[in-house]
Amino acid sequence: MGAFSLIPSLILSFALAQTGLLTEDTRPKFEGPPILVFLGMIILSPVIETLLMAAILWAGSFLTGNKTRLAVASAVIWGVLHSLAAPAWGITVAWPFFVFSCVYLGWRDRSVGRALLVAMALHAFHNVLPAVVYLIGAYAGWI
Repeated sequence: MGAFSLIPSLILSFALAQTGLLTEDTRPKFEGPPILVFLGMIILSPVIETLLMAAILWAGSFLTGNKTRLAVASAVIWGVLHSLAAPAWGITVAWPFFVFSCVYLGWRDRSVGRALLVAMALHAFHNVLPAVVYLIGAYAGWI
């Protein structure tokens, strides 16, 4: 599932960069020491966002029991939220959040705890490559 979330997101990021929508000026900006940003990307963000995603999916389940609709709604919400920081970023995170939501919803029937852990782990895996690129870029002076 990691490749299923990451590869389309990378392709979309590349396409947005080629069109000029995702540039140095429009990329998300991260504040703080690079190592803390790195750890935030692979530990803190997956935990917090997965817990919030679970709450959104729980609330949405009162409106519809259709898991696909719930996952799409979650992806849209997370895309909008990330767009508040950087518009093109919202576009690139919609797909991964659709996948994270599907994984969570698939596991939720067995165990909410396992669903949270699997979705968090997938989210952390997804963030490793961007976090490493950020860390290298920050220390190399590219970012």
